[in-house]
Amino acid sequence: MDDTRKPDPKFDKDKIQWPLTYSLKPPKTGDPPRQYWHYSYYRGPRNSPAQILYSDSLSRSESLARIFLNEPVLGFDMEWKYPGKSTRLQEKVSLIQIACERRIALFHVALHEGQTTDEIIAPSLRRIIESPSIIKTGVHIVGADFKRLKKYLHLQPKGAFELSHLHHLVCGEPHKTQLCALAKQVEYHLGLPLDKGKVRKSDWSLPLSEGQRIYAADDSYVGFMLFHCMNAKRLKMDPVPPLPQLADSPKISSIELESTAAKTQSAVTTVKPFVDPQPVESNTGLDAGNKEVEAPQEKENNPVKEKAETAHSHTVLKPSEPYMSSKLFIKLKSHRTRIAHDQNIPAYRVAPNTVLEELVKQRPVNKSQLLKIYGIGRRKADEFGDEWLQIIAEDLRENPPKATRNPLQPTDPNRGTATPDALKHSIFGDENFNQKRVKITNVRRSKEIHIYQPSQGTGLSFSLADSHLNDVEATAEKG
Repeated sequence: MDDTRKPDPKFDKDKIQWPLTYSLKPPKTGDPPRQYWHYSYYRGPRNSPAQILYSDSLSRSESLARIFLNEPVLGFDMEWKYPGKSTRLQEKVSLIQIACERRIALFHVALHEGQTTDEIIAPSLRRIIESPSIIKTGVHIVGADFKRLKKYLHLQPKGAFELSHLHHLVCGEPHKTQLCALAKQVEYHLGLPLDKGKVRKSDWSLPLSEGQRIYAADDSYVGFMLFHCMNAKRLKMDPVPPLPQLADSPKISSIELESTAAKTQSAVTTVKPFVDPQPVESNTGLDAGNKEVEAPQEKENNPVKEKAETAHSHTVLKPSEPYMSSKLFIKLKSHRTRIAHDQNIPAYRVAPNTVLEELVKQRPVNKSQLLKIYGIGRRKADEFGDEWLQIIAEDLRENPPKATRNPLQPTDPNRGTATPDALKHSIFGDENFNQKRVKITNVRRSKEIHIYQPSQGTGLSFSLADSHLNDVEATAEKG
């Protein structure tokens, strides 16, 4: 084997590393359209995808696991026989997948001979699982994967990083406690949905089919890519929040963030109590690979919940120039700084810049309008809303909006109010008013058509074609 034992460059969580060496390549002319995310879309310097390494024996697993011992971050996932009624350990934990940028390893534990943990889990693989210094990224990794490793194999897994925590952080909702399905995160950040078909409930205790290999490789590799993609977004936020702490830390009873050099008075920043949901054997709940869970219910009725879960362009980043120079933005930012100082909390905990930009753009006059802004829930509205509304009201008095003509009213005051029939030609330019209205209605109600537009002020676009960080200035209609 060539240089497989050489570790990748040291991971620096505070340095943007996106796109990676293995980056998303645009499809070639004549290729079929891409419907689902696939690990092979990411190509390295020689235009080759990540290498899949497969093991069906303990000795082979030991050789492969040694390759990953020096990797600081790994995508991690597991599969097992569904439903698992057998008492065999190999059916409780059938397949373990780990991935770095260049390689994906599939440890087919189900085919390892033996009846004890030491007989089916290679020593180096155990070191990876139990090492707190090797970050293992995934969704519901503590409540599903690590729980099984503890319960059935009596291992002590450490170093779990819950991707849902980082997803909520970069989307401007650090207080949100619900897990977010892996498939949703992939589509949100990487541009294509993750295929979650019938393969996930197939029998993983038997020799793997080609479809199973691809499915298993995708789930672990995408965890690695998601982590780096979202971490790059975090580092483009203003101010930059620290990473969420490891989800399996024994002192964590809530979603907490790592300490920063600037914040020396406390070791961590507590966000909100977090209860890891328990896995259930059902066809409902969170789709996170094999790990189906019943997501906890929101305690408060957020009127923008549905919009927040489906939006694809609300990355919390540096403000765009038009709003950064706005007098109202400056007032709101100054108010945020004062509140953060008085309460001894990071400024992004009060409101990220994208929320301030939306306040400038929409200028709400009451709490009902305030709650329609993405990133503002009832708790934040109750805590800071009155002062925001007061600042906005003062700005409106100082800078009243210019009067605009209602397009439905005639320009000549001597003429009557325009009728719908009279508007047909002026709006659409022909007699196909009803037909075009039907087409627009169908598009709005369609579940198959999705239009993603970057919101003004994000400052960041993760392009499907090349996965590069780009500044964008396009203004998109909210909602």
